[in-house]
Formats: sequence, structure tokens, C-alpha cells
Amino acid sequence: VSYNTWQSLKAADSEAIWMMQGWLFFSLSSFWTIDRIEAYLGGVVVDNDMIVIDLFSETAPQWQKTNSYFGKPWLWCELHNFGGSLGLYGQIMNITINPIEALANSSSLIGFGLTMEGQEGNEIVYDLLLDQAWSESPIETATYFHNWVTRRYAGNGLVPSELYTAWEMMRTTVYNNTNPSI
Repeated sequence: VSYNTWQSLKAADSEAIWMMQGWLFFSLSSFWTIDRIEAYLGGVVVDNDMIVIDLFSETAPQWQKTNSYFGKPWLWCELHNFGGSLGLYGQIMNITINPIEALANSSSLIGFGLTMEGQEGNEIVYDLLLDQAWSESPIETATYFHNWVTRRYAGNGLVPSELYTAWEMMRTTVYNNTNPSI
């Protein structure tokens, strides 16, 4: 199936690159054994003719399970919310530490991305990952949150200390969720 899909793309455009979500390996994990994943990805004989989007890397990364997608270029992505659901939530340690670990341990990782299904309400989480993409080491989140609050709220005036306190409380609680089932 994957070979024929790849060949159809190439027949339409000889320079086509197949962008494929790695979500299927997560959502149907009972079906997608390592052997099946390797066979499916192996249908695209030229590795650079496919880019796999590891859609939910901050919670359920598939790159480790799939041996870095068996050499296919891939993107470490943050899904974060489903259906545009809003709420104070984030996994800041996962989006600062895990991408750096992936970069150090996967030669086929080519970048970081956002795959959220909505973007209002948790801008700090998205900003953090996009800034992390430009850093060789995990961003220190206490300083990052403080500076982010200043940029967001200062305008031409001072930020009340209580606002920094509130964001620090959120940083260490709702934005530091280590249990993705909550």
C-alpha cells in the first residue's frame, strides 16, 4: 500500500514528498507492531521522499518505538490540545527536555512543530516549544515564564508582582503536568 501510494505521488510530481502523520501508529497501536511499521515505512524506498510527523511527541512519542521511523526524516511535534479544547494545561518539561533528547538520539529528526487543533488560551506552551527549537539545551522554565509575562503584560508600565506569582504557580502546577491522563 505504501509503495503504491508513494509511486502515485511520484507519478503526479517527480519531486513530491509524502508528509505522513505518525498518529496511526499510536491510535491503532494494537495493530501496528514494529514489523508492520517497518514494512509500511519501507514501502517508500527513498527515505527523503517521506517526512513523518510525530504528532503527539510531548505525550506519546512514536519515534523511539519505531527506531526513528526507520530512517525516514521526521518532525517532533506538540499536539497539546484536541478539537481546540481550552484550559490551563501543559507539559513544559516534556517540551523542553524531550526534543533535545530526541535531537541527540535520532539522526533523522529534522525539526520541531506545532500540530495543535486550536491555539487560543495557552500561547506560552506554543511559544516555549518554538523557542526551544532554537536552543541546544533545555530552556530553564522559571526564567522563561518570568520573561514571557513581562513581554505579554508590561506594555508601557510595570507588571504587578502578583501576576508573576500567579504565573509561577501555574508553571509549577497546571503547566507542569506529568500525568497525561489528567
